[in-house]
Amino acid sequence: MTTAGLAPSPVLPDRRPRRGIGGAIPTRRAAVPRRPWITTVPAPSSGPPPVAAEPAACSVAVDAAACPVAVDTAACPVAVALRTKASAVADAELGRLASRAPGLDSSAREEVRDAVQRVVDAFLEGPLTSLTRHSGSPLGERYADALRALFGLDVGRTA
Repeated sequence: MTTAGLAPSPVLPDRRPRRGIGGAIPTRRAAVPRRPWITTVPAPSSGPPPVAAEPAACSVAVDAAACPVAVDTAACPVAVALRTKASAVADAELGRLASRAPGLDSSAREEVRDAVQRVVDAFLEGPLTSLTRHSGSPLGERYADALRALFGLDVGRTA
């Protein structure tokens, strides 16, 4: 079993069959744990990933009741916008890969998609942790403003 240095769970997919209330539970584990207030909704796997996501087809949703950050602060919208933008960039790159390497089989595509998702999660972990830690304070507002500027996020201020 291979594990990453900072990963709390195995990086390679766990192939043991599992059953849940609604059927099979996904067997892949992310290298970085997800935040409970941010839910990633999987995109349909029929065809290559979309190059640009429409607002109606947003892949990230926020559960305001489960978000540890007060909804009236800038942290939750910035966190959602950051994950949405990272997901859009990853989907665009996966779409380019699909056009450049049409001979990849579905299992290879899934492995590449999982690897890209682990990289995205690892890069977002630091900024999202700091954003959550400083939320509700003046430092948190400045941090949210800095993330908006650095990543070009289209999220309005909530003050």
